[in-house]
Amino acid sequence: MKFDFRSILIFVWLVNVNNLFANISSNLGFSNFNVYVFKGASAGEHGLSLMIYGYAILTLFLVLGIYYIGKVYSAYRKASKTEKILDVISKADSFWDVGEMKSHTFDLYHKMQTAWTKRDLDPVKSELTPELIVNLQNLLDDMKAKNEINMLYFVYIDEVKIIGCEDYLDNNRDSFTALITGTVQDYIINEVTQKLITNVNKKLEEYNETYHFIRKDNKWLLNEMHNHVGIRNILRAKDFTEK
Repeated sequence: MKFDFRSILIFVWLVNVNNLFANISSNLGFSNFNVYVFKGASAGEHGLSLMIYGYAILTLFLVLGIYYIGKVYSAYRKASKTEKILDVISKADSFWDVGEMKSHTFDLYHKMQTAWTKRDLDPVKSELTPELIVNLQNLLDDMKAKNEINMLYFVYIDEVKIIGCEDYLDNNRDSFTALITGTVQDYIINEVTQKLITNVNKKLEEYNETYHFIRKDNKWLLNEMHNHVGIRNILRAKDFTEK
């Protein structure tokens, strides 16, 4: 298994947080939380509150860290399974080319961010299904009515993984799902007042999204997009071949 660098940083950071609270415990005059609670300590109620608060924070970060690592691992395992299936079906149908599918997803993702910021879908319409064009245009029209612009800058794609594929005898039913992860500066601004509505500090944020493509006339068209993908979404992506 290949762990990404962020997973390693989270693990090291969690260890350091644990060591920090261990040092706090030592300075307060007790060796561990249980001894403090059940045997008492001279640090008093303030020390107890500090320890409860500290361990609550530590527990929260441990849970978040475990969830993040679990998501990375789930994506890795799911992508490995999908690519094994793709390796088989691509021998019978060269259109199922993993490299081309990833490259297409990568390029279209960048085009979509630019189109969304400019509130103009015309440059990407040929790569979207009619249903998705209608849905996205409705969202853009709603934002225009509110004088809102979603600014997307410094778009960086860390990785594209193919986590699902459906291969049918009827090629026009074929589809695949790609998981895209990376970082972006994402905020909404009122074009009249220039007031920031979201992400007021313009921080770079991590994202994870899925793009679902369908095959039409030997062309992959984007049909659905989903933000804030969780472990369940990753594991539920279908793998199927009818051939």
